[in-house]
Amino acid sequence: MNAPPATPLCVIVDVQLPGISGIELQQRLRDAGHAPPIIVTTGTREGIIRTRAEQNGCAGFFWKPFEGSALLSTIAAIADDTQAS
Repeated sequence: MNAPPATPLCVIVDVQLPGISGIELQQRLRDAGHAPPIIVTTGTREGIIRTRAEQNGCAGFFWKPFEGSALLSTIAAIADDTQAS
């Protein structure tokens, strides 16, 4: 059996978190210099949220509700990219 990776494959974060926004968390992780790919979700349909997430380099962005298969496809693409590196 393979050991789990030392770092997560990706992080899935909602924009609305208690105490900090998902966008702010994404920015802090990116600024730390060792953030895994981040997938951002939100129920808020403001284009600026998507723009900020993309400017911070999100690996995927989903407005709720979203199809689980789309999320799984994004995670699979991240896994493929990780294995190819």
